Amino acid sequence: MSEQALGATGADPAMTGQHTAQARVNKHKADWRGWKFMWPFAVVFVFVFIIPIVYAIYISFFKKQMIGGTRFVGLENYSRLLVDQQFWSSVGRVA
Repeated sequence: MSEQALGATGADPAMTGQHTAQARVNKHKADWRGWKFMWPFAVVFVFVFIIPIVYAIYISFFKKQMIGGTRFVGLENYSRLLVDQQFWSSVGRVA
């Protein structure tokens, strides 16, 4: 290396803690290589965890009847839940 590249101390600027403008630019550049390892987990996580939760919330707005199929009831299931003593008893046991 030339004397100018090594600096006054004779050491490489990267080794002495001094950074060049090029090193500073690359330090803030986004690195997407790690996401390649994450996508299989993300796909499984969405299909095994997120979709079932969203589906459970969706079906909680319906009431299944033996005759007549399913009927949309909106928040009626939740309002019944809030006044149900058996629900609050079970919450107390779990807590």
